[in-house]
Amino acid sequence: MWGLGATIGPYVMGTVLTRGAGWNTGYRYISLLQIGLTVLLFVSLPLWHTNKKTVADNDGEETKPLTLRKILAIPGAKAGMVTFFCYCAMGQTTILWVSSYPALHKGVPVDTAAAFASLFCIGITAGWALSGLIANHISVSLLPIYLSVILIVMVIMHEKLLKQV
Repeated sequence: MWGLGATIGPYVMGTVLTRGAGWNTGYRYISLLQIGLTVLLFVSLPLWHTNKKTVADNDGEETKPLTLRKILAIPGAKAGMVTFFCYCAMGQTTILWVSSYPALHKGVPVDTAAAFASLFCIGITAGWALSGLIANHISVSLLPIYLSVILIVMVIMHEKLLKQV
C-alpha cells in the first residue's frame, strides 16, 4: 500500500501545479487525504484490539506480545531500526530530488517531473514485490548471487541510458 500512496502524492501535486494553483493548495489536498485516512484508522481501531492479551503461536502455546524495551534488547534490532530510518531518508530525498531538480534546473514540465517521482515509487513497490517472490522461491544461500546479478543488470541498463542522453 505504501507504493499506492507514494505514487498518488506526486500525481496530485503535479496536477495541482499544472492547473496553476500553488504548492500550498497541493499540500492542502494531500493533508485532507491523510486526515481522511487517519479518521478511517481510528474508526477501525477496535478491530486491532481483539486479541490484546495473548497470541497463540504455531505450537498452540500462548505468548504475550513483546514490549518496546524487549524488542530493543533483541540483538540487531537497533541497527535494523537505524538502517530502516536511513533507507526512508534516502528514498524521500530521491523522491524530492527527482520531482524538483528536473523542473527547476532542466526545464522539464512540472507534471512530467511529478511523473518521474511516481515512477520511482512504483519501481520501489515493484522491486519489493519481486524481491518477495524471489526470496520465497530460492534458498537463502543463493540470494546474494541473485542480488549480484540483478545489480549488474541494473548497472548495465544505467550505462546504456546514460549513453542515450
